Amino acid sequence: MLSRGASASAASAENARVAQRIIAAIKAVGIGADQISTVNYSVNPEYRQMENRSPEITGYTVHNTVVVDVRQIDQVGRVIDASLGAGANMINSLDFYASNTEEARRAALAAAVEKARMDAQVIARAAGGTLGGLAEASVGAYMIPMRRENVQMMRGDVAMAAPPTPVEPGTELLSVQVMTRWYFIGER
Repeated sequence: MLSRGASASAASAENARVAQRIIAAIKAVGIGADQISTVNYSVNPEYRQMENRSPEITGYTVHNTVVVDVRQIDQVGRVIDASLGAGANMINSLDFYASNTEEARRAALAAAVEKARMDAQVIARAAGGTLGGLAEASVGAYMIPMRRENVQMMRGDVAMAAPPTPVEPGTELLSVQVMTRWYFIGER
């Protein structure tokens, strides 16, 4: 959130007042304190440029960035709405990431080995033999779904009767790589 004041302390005090309201509103939605963190806090003078004169300080801004780790997608819109309703004047982005990929990774590994076995069977038949047992298998790098930045917005007037902010996460793609070597049984 961004606050302005005639002095650095006035801007900071206003920012602290609003930040406390916003954090309380986020907690009221069901977000735990361990999911809320301040990641940036800055105080800067604002200047007025005048011809043939040195810049003059006209006031100060305080920028406070709070990150909220929302673990349930149905709470994201409510957190946005609660934050804006409590006085937030900037929402910079939503980042989506997969929090539990292990089960999907194992299923992808099994599918990759099965595909490799079927490909090896085709190659063995085409070469005039049959596929033997697995000689070697290794897992290469796999791609965990990366964070996707999705939304940037500034606060406008928020009507209390407005419908909740809709948030759609989309889908994530997890990729795995499996290298296999199989025994070839030639016809006699």
